[in-house]
Amino acid sequence: MKYKKENELMTTISDKEKQLLVDLLDFSCHVKPLIICPNEEDLIFSSSMIYETLFHMFHFDQDYLKAFLQQMDDLTIYFFYERYALNFCVLKFPAENKFLFIGPYVTKEISPKDIQQLLVSQAQLRGTYINFKTFYQQLPIVTDIDITSLMNIIAKFCYDGADNYTVKRLNKYLLSDTLPTTTIEPQFEKVNVEAIKLIEERYTRENLFLQAICTGNKRTALEHLRSFKLKMDPAYEESLDEHRNRLVILNTLIRKAIEDTSINPFYIDQTSRHIAKEIANIRTIHQSDNLVLTIVRTYCDLVKQYSFTQYSPLIRDAINLINIHSYKKYTLSGLAHELNIHPSYLSQTFKRETGETIVIYMTRQKMKIAMKQLTESNYLIQEVAASIGIDDVNYFSKLFKKYTGQSPRDYRKKHQLFE
Repeated sequence: MKYKKENELMTTISDKEKQLLVDLLDFSCHVKPLIICPNEEDLIFSSSMIYETLFHMFHFDQDYLKAFLQQMDDLTIYFFYERYALNFCVLKFPAENKFLFIGPYVTKEISPKDIQQLLVSQAQLRGTYINFKTFYQQLPIVTDIDITSLMNIIAKFCYDGADNYTVKRLNKYLLSDTLPTTTIEPQFEKVNVEAIKLIEERYTRENLFLQAICTGNKRTALEHLRSFKLKMDPAYEESLDEHRNRLVILNTLIRKAIEDTSINPFYIDQTSRHIAKEIANIRTIHQSDNLVLTIVRTYCDLVKQYSFTQYSPLIRDAINLINIHSYKKYTLSGLAHELNIHPSYLSQTFKRETGETIVIYMTRQKMKIAMKQLTESNYLIQEVAASIGIDDVNYFSKLFKKYTGQSPRDYRKKHQLFE
C-alpha cells in the first residue's frame, strides 16, 4: 500500500520488517524497542519491570505520550532528553498509525553518587536508593552518536531512502507537564438523594476495603467485600466477561493501593501478573467468586510478609536485596557495596533491628526457598542448591540438615506434594 506525502509515494512497513528493525536495535544497542499504537488503551505491554518502575517512580504518563503521538509530524525522528538522565526515541511508520518507541536508555553509566543526588534534589520521586539503583542498572547505555546513526539508517529504510526527513530533539517533555491535556466534560444525570447516598457509601466502603488490604487485615477486608455483594442487585446476573472485568479492576485497584506501602515493587508486580493469569483462565462464575477471595487473601498475605514496616529504609533495602536475589552469593561487604554503606554500620544496624546477623538471615531465607523447591518441584538436589547460590551439594546438604534436622532427600520424601 502507498500513500502520498510531500509528492513522494511511501511504502508501508510489513510486520516482518518491523520485527527486523526491533531485532536490529536489540542486537546493535541492546535496547528493546516497542511497536505501539496510540489508539490502544494501554500503550506499553512488557514483562519487564522497567516500565512498571517508570510509571510508578518517575510519574511517566501514557496520556502525554498518546497526545504527542497523535500530533507527531511525518518523516520525523524525535529524540527526547528527559529529566533523571532518561532518554527516548520515537519514529512514525509510514502510511499507518504505528510507532517505533525506544527507551528508556542512558547515554552514560549512572553512578551511586548520581542516584543519591537525584533523590536529594527530586523530592517528588517515589522509591528508595536501592529501587533506583536496580532500575538504572537494567537500562542499556547507548551513546548519542550510536543511537542517532542507527536511527538515521532506520529512517532511510522506512522512508524509501528519502533524505528529507527531520530530526527533532526535545528536552524535558514526556516526564514534565508541558503537554496540554484534553478533558471530557461529564454529563451528570439527575438522581435522587437516596441514590447519591448509596454512591457515597460505596466509595467509603471501597476506601475502607483498600485500607484494610494495605494493613494486611484480611478479616476486615473480606467483611467490606461481602458488604459490596449484599448491596448489588440480586436480580441482575452478570456475564462471565463482566465478572472477569470486575476481577481485573479489583486486581488493579489493590495493586495501585499497596504501591504506597513499603513493599518493594518487585513483589507487587510478580503477584499482580500471577493474578492476571488466573483471571484469564477462569471459565465459570463459581471460579470467579472463589478467585475474588483468593485475590484478597493473597494481597493481605503479601503486605504481612513483605512490607517490613518495622525496619528502617536501609534494612528494608537489605532484606529485599537478599530475598529477591537469593541466587547470589552475597557477603557482608558485597551487600554493603550494593547499598552504598559501610559494612560495619550495615552489620550493626541489621543486628540491632532484626535481632540476628546478616549471615544467619541469608541462610534462613535460602533454606526456606530450598524447602519449598524440594516439596513443590522435581528438581535434582544439586539443582536446588545451585538455585540459591550454593555450588557444593555436600555443603548444601550439611547446611540443610543443620537447619531442618533432616537431609534434603529425607525432607523431600516426608513433605513432597506429589509423586
